[in-house]
Amino acid sequence: MSGGDNELVSIRVRWRQDVHEVSLPPTAPLSHLAAELSKLTHLAPETLRVVSAGKTVALAAEPARSIEASGLASATSVGRPPLLLLGQTAADIDAVRSEAGHAADVARRLREPTAEHAAAVAKGRAGASRPAVPTPPTGEFTFASYTTLHGGALILSSRQALYLLYRLASDPGIVAVMQRHRWRVGLLSEMPPEGKVGVSAVCVLGYNVNHGQEISLRLRTDDMRGFRRYDRIRETLIHELAHMVYGEHDLRFKALNSQLTREAAAADVTRSAVGRTIGAGSTHQGWLDALEADDTPAGGHVLGGTPASGAVSPGTAAAEAASRRRRAAEAAAAEAAMAAEAADALTGACTQTEVSDGNALEDNSPAAMA
Repeated sequence: MSGGDNELVSIRVRWRQDVHEVSLPPTAPLSHLAAELSKLTHLAPETLRVVSAGKTVALAAEPARSIEASGLASATSVGRPPLLLLGQTAADIDAVRSEAGHAADVARRLREPTAEHAAAVAKGRAGASRPAVPTPPTGEFTFASYTTLHGGALILSSRQALYLLYRLASDPGIVAVMQRHRWRVGLLSEMPPEGKVGVSAVCVLGYNVNHGQEISLRLRTDDMRGFRRYDRIRETLIHELAHMVYGEHDLRFKALNSQLTREAAAADVTRSAVGRTIGAGSTHQGWLDALEADDTPAGGHVLGGTPASGAVSPGTAAAEAASRRRRAAEAAAAEAAMAAEAADALTGACTQTEVSDGNALEDNSPAAMA
């Protein structure tokens, strides 16, 4: 409803499990809408964002802009679902800032090296080469651009989050899926945590806008102090890639999600057996240095040692190694298939909310369980 100053437009939003409705003239500025929603939800008005038709409208970014000009006046017409509301309470913001300040104080106190330590560090830096800066993969079937959250209250930097997105884009399984299905995604972005994983009845782990215009993933933990497990984020990304074809969570979608999971697992095992290849200009070690942690087990063997008794010929050893790699790939693919089938039957403690073509969809899946 719009047209005159005396007419009112009803804006319906969903915050967690509750639906709130605000009635204002279409010419009212977004600052008035933010103030009314803040009264209903107790969220800080400067943090309020509304997801409408696959786009996020930050109410504080252009406070003087009218509701009608922002497109929200027609976004909640009769028959359409309520818009998704995002934001943080003032208490949450103060807690994050307080923890960040305390962490900074502790870091400053611990950052007073001894002379011996400073000398050892200087010697090590002089003899070590600087690790390559991670870069995203290039090619026709990949992600065109990347964005992350920004702000002084973030415990982990935006650069670390960006490197994590690069790592996901260069993951051998993800690369294989993208190339095999000839998919190109316009934007891979980071979304803020919404709801507590495994606790809240509804929490958002990712969404796919317009079948590949944008895929947004939840990278950080509930308390914003760290990143979620890499394999869980990767599962969510595969889930969102299945939305490149199907919007609804029907049997066709679940079958495709299971297929993509198997394809990614097979590509991972195959490439690790012959030496993992990452996107042009990228190195796995660069991500390890950037994130300062990784849960990938490392292995190796000693070169130049004494051969064990009963050593086999090089040809026999190569054949046995190839057989082991083949069995490992088959076992991993079978395990991924079983996990994907179990995912279709299980109901997670946390509901994963998707956004596809502007419609809110919900799915209970293990990808939503961190």
